[in-house]
Amino acid sequence: MISSLLSLIYANLRASWRKYILTGLGIAVAAFFLSAVLLLNTIISATYVEHYGNQVRNSDAVVATNISGQAKENSSGALSVEEVEDIRNSPQVAGIREDSVVSSMYHDAPGDPVPYALSQAPTDPDLFPYQVQGRMPQNDHEILLPESLRESLHLNIGDKFHGIDPVTTIKLPTPTSITNFEGGTLSLEDSLPTKEYTITGTFHSPPLGSEDSITVFAGGTMLTTTSKIAHREHKTNIVHDAHIVAVKLREGVSVEDFKREFTAHHGDHGYVVPAHEYAHKLEPDIGFANDLLTAALLGLAALALMVSAFVITNTFSVLLSQRTRELALLRTLGASRPNLLTIVLAESTVLGVLAASLGITLAYALWAVITSWAAHTLVFTFSLVPLGVTLPVCVAVTWIAALKPAYAASKVSPVQGLRDGVIQQVSTYGKRQGVIALLLLVAGITAYAVFMSKSSEHVPDGMEGTHSVQVLVVGIIAAALLCFAILTAAHKILSPLVKFWSSLIARTLTGSIACKNALRSPARMVSTGRALLVGMMLIAMVLTGYVTLKASVTSFIQQTDHPAAVLTFNGSKDTEGNSSTARNSQNSESTAERYMHQAQDAQRRVQELPSVQSEAFIQYAGNLTCDDDSHTPTTSDGPVNEANSNPSAAAGTPDHTDLPAAYAVSPQDIDIVLPGTSETILQGDVVVLPRSEQHALQGHKPPSFTLHGPRGDVRLTAVYSQTDDHTPYISRETAAKVQDLDHPQLLEGSSSTGESYVVVRAKQGLSSDESTELRNDLTDISRTTHGLYLAGILEMRAAVEISLIVIMYAILAIIALMVLISVLGVSNTLMLSAHERSRENALLRTLGLSRQQLRSAIMMEAILITLSALLVALIGGTLAGFILTRAITPQNIEIIYRIPLTEYCIAFFGALGLAVLASWVPSVRASKVSPVQALRED
Repeated sequence: MISSLLSLIYANLRASWRKYILTGLGIAVAAFFLSAVLLLNTIISATYVEHYGNQVRNSDAVVATNISGQAKENSSGALSVEEVEDIRNSPQVAGIREDSVVSSMYHDAPGDPVPYALSQAPTDPDLFPYQVQGRMPQNDHEILLPESLRESLHLNIGDKFHGIDPVTTIKLPTPTSITNFEGGTLSLEDSLPTKEYTITGTFHSPPLGSEDSITVFAGGTMLTTTSKIAHREHKTNIVHDAHIVAVKLREGVSVEDFKREFTAHHGDHGYVVPAHEYAHKLEPDIGFANDLLTAALLGLAALALMVSAFVITNTFSVLLSQRTRELALLRTLGASRPNLLTIVLAESTVLGVLAASLGITLAYALWAVITSWAAHTLVFTFSLVPLGVTLPVCVAVTWIAALKPAYAASKVSPVQGLRDGVIQQVSTYGKRQGVIALLLLVAGITAYAVFMSKSSEHVPDGMEGTHSVQVLVVGIIAAALLCFAILTAAHKILSPLVKFWSSLIARTLTGSIACKNALRSPARMVSTGRALLVGMMLIAMVLTGYVTLKASVTSFIQQTDHPAAVLTFNGSKDTEGNSSTARNSQNSESTAERYMHQAQDAQRRVQELPSVQSEAFIQYAGNLTCDDDSHTPTTSDGPVNEANSNPSAAAGTPDHTDLPAAYAVSPQDIDIVLPGTSETILQGDVVVLPRSEQHALQGHKPPSFTLHGPRGDVRLTAVYSQTDDHTPYISRETAAKVQDLDHPQLLEGSSSTGESYVVVRAKQGLSSDESTELRNDLTDISRTTHGLYLAGILEMRAAVEISLIVIMYAILAIIALMVLISVLGVSNTLMLSAHERSRENALLRTLGLSRQQLRSAIMMEAILITLSALLVALIGGTLAGFILTRAITPQNIEIIYRIPLTEYCIAFFGALGLAVLASWVPSVRASKVSPVQALRED
């Protein structure tokens, strides 16, 4: 009996293998997606471990303050300078490598400035983890470059590299970062002092494009010197301290010996672990993000398997319908219903194994090629997990999808099946699926009500993160229930829609034939429609989420008090050497006037831009001292370099070197600089300080200040704005008492740059193109007037839009795989259906239907089903997209719901194209069959 069944299975596969090709391709695509996701998970983990393994390669121990998110209680997050020095000078240590860096920009390369980081080369060359071409740097004037950075900068070994001079930078009397009006710090690294280095060698970049891929390693100990000065003068914003130190121990010293010595000197401040364990201890750090990404992609892979299941069900329904007489004959000859089920499931097993193996092989090959091409970015690791998971999952899906048509075919009576012309009729849907759809809809509405309630409720302090996760989960559940309700109710929705589209666009004879053919087998039509629905609903959700999120976030950004941009003029864009020497040059008193003229020139150009609503010109006025020594205001980083300096001075003649600068602004422009501030705030001799200064008073009387300028001094009264972070402002009338505003000069001995700047406000409601055009215009103005363009609303908006576009296209690219499976399913169903209806088609041809009309009828059938699924998908996807957008958007952002009409129009014509593409081969093949041949009895 077993041999007979095997013979039947083999015979069926040989006779029908061409009919399985498109279905097999659909399974292969789903298997490829699933195995590719699982491989990506292992590759990311391996790359992460490889990256951190490189950091500590050839070392014996690692000292770190934080491992796997667990920091020591008394740790500041970084190892102190003293601790690193003690480790370096320990008699047990042969050499160390620390990860402290200084960030900067390289300007000598063609094009835009290139960011890089300067780090200190290991004290022992063996601790450098990468292969070096050339030699290691030996002093403070020699550096080692990553190969990728060398190529981008067009440099070679032996060339000169003009990079940041950290020791000179740290000795500057002013900070090297600024805070623009939105409160975010923007680096002025392009204006820092530089020195000339000689390139002694290069090395290949590490995986994942990590810090080392843009890190320049210098010899000597200048970063150690820099760190000492930074901590002594509280300028820790310049150098990033070491978080880990890789240690090479002397011969005979164990890790435990070193750990005991470190603990004895520094207590329980840092972790000391063997180097070979370090990378694996950090795996949980990347584990959550990697698992989250994998879970999201696995969800999409599950949907791809669902789509392929619909295709498999249709394929076996048609094939078993065509084998009705054959199956009845087997029953007559003694085959039982379990035997028939075994035959069908065996065929589905072979189909699933072969198709899944093809997809898995392609996934392995693709990742092998990608990782080989990006050998310095990703690390390929061979894992059997994708094979062990994907193969049984795909076979199981094939079994489940084939089981229903197989069971239906086995229920056909042998007597009925042997009648001439009898073809198994697919039963219509009963009430069960309607009830399930109704229950899913009710559950979805309930989940949506809970979602809306949670999204609008007050969140206690400290519970924001937990509440956001709850809202997100409930929102996802509500959207998923809605989508599954629509899929389940497709049998009630698609048939009327097919009739609707037929009455609208298919009123001809071929349209009538197409409509009747589509409705002849409701289950087959609904299964095909469901396969299309999944991908189309996801596309609608993504498009709706994109336009809604874009409109909401853009509106939120525009409603903030942030300016469109700030153009600063402080010499940072002047010719080389000006910025570093202007403060001490003999002509330093004229720099303020030069910057003023540059800013005024820029202001005139800004006024001509049609998208600009207003602009304000602000210039250097003088320097402040606080008259109350008991009060030391902590003026924040403003749009000037001097913002962090202490305004208090000793009694007598003040030391002008470290005094913060005050800036003059017209009263009518103060609302542009500080939105919501009345021009009356500048009446009299006052200085406008940020609201945070008022909070620091803790009920004490506001202090008075003295403004120092070339013409003398003036006493100022402190007033406070409603903005938390900005530089001190005074009126131009007050500034004129200490400064010639037409020919401003720096206060003698002051370290101020005497900068001026222009604050720009854009008109409300700018489109993306208008916003981009304004950003480009302002960038051009800042460049041609030797200014520095500081990011504002325009840059924030551009960053948000670019991020959303990248995410949207990435998701759509993944969803395209599901659409591909759906198209293969539609094409396969039409091809099998055309073969099933070959005698009918031949009869129509005999009665006068032309080949072109037959092709049109088959194409129109595909178009009717596709457009019906598209209409349902757009409605359901739009609603689900609204829910998901609300779920992922922070509560402080008001949702502006948008329907992507343009994108939906494109989707409409795209669906028509897919329908024609899917039906092209079946229609051509059906039209080529001779009517005489098709009308033969056998």
